[in-house]
Amino acid sequence: MSRLDEIFARAAQHEKELEEMHATYEQMDQAEYDQFNAEMDALDARRAADQGD
Repeated sequence: MSRLDEIFARAAQHEKELEEMHATYEQMDQAEYDQFNAEMDALDARRAADQGD
């Protein structure tokens, strides 16, 4: 394998790793967003119930 081929192979591997990391962080962000929305929905429901009393 030539030096240039090695560089391209490392670059391709690095790009793959970055894409995997990005996908992982996207999943984490979505999970945090979903949790936040669930907490806000629960808070809104409690507020609505308190106002109905």
